[in-house]
Amino acid sequence: MARIYLYRRGGRRQLGYPDCRPEYYKVFQELIRVGTRPETEIEMVTPVIAMKKNEIIQKGIELGAPLHLTWSCYQSERKLAAYATAACCG
Repeated sequence: MARIYLYRRGGRRQLGYPDCRPEYYKVFQELIRVGTRPETEIEMVTPVIAMKKNEIIQKGIELGAPLHLTWSCYQSERKLAAYATAACCG
């Protein structure tokens, strides 16, 4: 089985962004099932969708994740053009 791990966090902004909601991924998973051959096994996994930002960071620290290599659109000194006008990053 192929697993696709997606980072998408819900939280207070989820109402304005459909892809922040678990329901979005449930429907997307169903689309994969219906739109591929029966022997195709693809699972979308969203392990942090219900976690708060501080919980995600804490889990990353516990796991020894290289957090220094991560990037956030909230870091204004590194804004990319594609994110500069995004409502969640502006």
